[in-house]
Amino acid sequence: MKALIVDEGGRVAERLHPALEQEGYVVESAQARGEALWLAGESDVDVVVVCSSRPGVHDVPTIAALREEGESAPILVMARRGESADLVDVLDAGADDVVTSPVPFAEVAARLRALTRRAPHLVEDELRVGTLRLDRAARV
Repeated sequence: MKALIVDEGGRVAERLHPALEQEGYVVESAQARGEALWLAGESDVDVVVVCSSRPGVHDVPTIAALREEGESAPILVMARRGESADLVDVLDAGADDVVTSPVPFAEVAARLRALTRRAPHLVEDELRVGTLRLDRAARV
């Protein structure tokens, strides 16, 4: 299994990287959105972990960009804190799960196992048939 850690500060990745390797993951780390997009595009990743001091600020554009580039791997966001609206924005941007830290690594590992247990299945937000358009995200 291959994991991509996106951590702009790099502090969480320093601890998470070796812990994931001990779990058997091959781990890549990125400290910027562009680097994360490049790494995700260069190799098939099985799971993406986005580390955040506050969800929504940098995560929503990063997650949305990963999804727009066709990344179908499950995305787990590890957030230090966050308002409910921020967590909703992160999930609506394409994240599959959010965990608020501090959290024991055993729980993070279990969440990653749960996310990678099934094959990814992304459903397009917009469906078109002729001139009929259904936007499931906006519900119109």
